Amino acid sequence: MGSIVQSLCTDELRVDRPARAQAWSTLYSSQLPQARFTPFDREPLDAQMDLAALGPVKLARMSFDSCVVERTEADIARSTARRVRRHNIWHTLRLRLAEC
Repeated sequence: MGSIVQSLCTDELRVDRPARAQAWSTLYSSQLPQARFTPFDREPLDAQMDLAALGPVKLARMSFDSCVVERTEADIARSTARRVRRHNIWHTLRLRLAEC
């Protein structure tokens, strides 16, 4: 993995322990494609995520308790649309730079 850019942990979240799964889902989705985390049992979610970059590629290493990680069709469609938008913006910027 490239050099660690950011390390995130549920222990650092400023929410009540029962609200950790929702807060972690929000934090995760701010860094990577949207997903929801639901613990298998009634215990609060404990998770950690290390983010790194290797050139333009974003890498993540995660560990978490037993839980369901769910990505709905709507989540996938949103992340696909975001990637297409980013690609179009980058392509337009490259074309404009090439014109200079």
